[in-house]
Order: sequence, then structure tokens, then C-alpha cells
Amino acid sequence: MKVGFRADNDLDRDIVRGLLRLEPRINFEAEPLNDLDDEAVLLIALREDRILVTHDISTVPPLFFRLREDRQLPGVILIPQSYAVGKAVEQLRLIWVLTESIEWRNRICYLPTLADFIP
Repeated sequence: MKVGFRADNDLDRDIVRGLLRLEPRINFEAEPLNDLDDEAVLLIALREDRILVTHDISTVPPLFFRLREDRQLPGVILIPQSYAVGKAVEQLRLIWVLTESIEWRNRICYLPTLADFIP
């Protein structure tokens, strides 16, 4: 099954627009999740079975590790706010083209390197 993405509220929407312009078939949900904390957003991504794409490098990982103790999570991709939009778009496109959603289960990665994030 192809990867689906979920943007949290803080994700630069230029990343979403650029990715969908480049590849309109990508399943990328970017509807605002106003007034929801990071845990609620992670649970929405779980319910939707989408990888969460976020700039929240300091707050999301601890929640992810706690929640993954008792359930399978669809994964998280952390993108630094300083990372170039065009590079983020291209890397997300490659993730969509080259991987399947099962490969992202319980995985949290830091986008320029795609290395697993370890706090």
C-alpha cells in the first residue's frame, strides 16, 4: 500500500502544495487541526493510517515513543523549519515513490538524512 501523509498545523503548507503540484496522486491530508495538541494529531494520523509530517522536532518524538509502546503507529517524518521547501518536496516524493506504508510502521525519521530519530 502506498504511503499517505498527514500534515500537522505547523508544517509549511508550501511543502504540501509543492508536493501535490509535482505528484497530484499523493495522498496528503493537510486540513488544519486547530486547537489540537500533538498527541491528538498523532492519534488522528494513526486513525487515518498516514505518516505524520511535522516541524515539531522537540515535542513530537517523546509522544511518539510513548504512544508506540502499546500500539503500531504509521510513522513520523521530522523536517527542520530551516530545511529548503524544494528539498523537502523532493524527498517526500521519493518516499512516496520508493516505499510502502508498512515500511514506516513505528518509525520516526529526520528528513535531511532519513536516519531514524533517536532522542
